[in-house]
Amino acid sequence: MTGANDIGRKSPGDIGRAIESLCRHVRDLSPSATVFVSHVLPRCENRFDGSLTQDFICRWNRDAEAVNQEIEALSCSWLQPVRHPRFYDLNGKQPNNKLK
Repeated sequence: MTGANDIGRKSPGDIGRAIESLCRHVRDLSPSATVFVSHVLPRCENRFDGSLTQDFICRWNRDAEAVNQEIEALSCSWLQPVRHPRFYDLNGKQPNNKLK
């Protein structure tokens, strides 16, 4: 498995290639399957003991967006990205217009 837990440990390109490899493996096992890959959700401001700085969260969110761009580049007839555009923005702020 690969994804959000790899951000900061691997490059967005490496994470994207790992996601692609996993999706191709699923597709090889089930050629008629459609594979859905969720975008990585941005992190919001730290609500815990202060161990994560705002600078860290901003860097993490930039890398998460780069991973999401890698996911978008994989999009094809059998691999569909799942976007979450109204969850949080890159600065960890929730949009004013809530999901209905």
